[in-house]
Amino acid sequence: LSLTQASTITSVLVDPSDSNIIHAAVAGPRESRAGFYRSINAGDRFDVAVASPLDRFTPTRLIADPAGRFVFSEANDAGTIYRTTDKGVNWEIVNNPLLGQGRTVLAFDPNDPRIVLVGTSIGLAETSDGGQRWQRRIGFARPTISAPAQALNFVLPAGTPGQMQVSLSVVETNQWTLPVS
Repeated sequence: LSLTQASTITSVLVDPSDSNIIHAAVAGPRESRAGFYRSINAGDRFDVAVASPLDRFTPTRLIADPAGRFVFSEANDAGTIYRTTDKGVNWEIVNNPLLGQGRTVLAFDPNDPRIVLVGTSIGLAETSDGGQRWQRRIGFARPTISAPAQALNFVLPAGTPGQMQVSLSVVETNQWTLPVS
């Protein structure tokens, strides 16, 4: 990949049905060569599959069904979902019933890989037809985060602004494992 310093590789996915095909999602401003990339030779060379038309492009995670029929990526804070059905040659934006509701998280149902779930801070929706039609699940999300209490000891000089960043990697339920970002 030939990228600029302003770009960041945010996700890499090896196609589950063909290990020679590798997808890469690259975030950054438009001029940083952000977009989706594809390799057909196990990563020896990547070509741009889709260059971002947006001023700022932030794809977060690529997911694929076990057969490699569909690859999805969530991108941008509004909840835009991208999909490819041809191994990454072409990408399209798919309808998201929760668009505009914040960061989107995608996952395949581990019991039925035809079902893709999309979640935001306000709810959950699913599709069983590759993203053509989504059905919103009843109820609102009430995210809860619990972790063992940890003492955080740090000192900042008086008047100095500070920032704390907490990374959350996985939330597990009795049915799915969904990444949290």
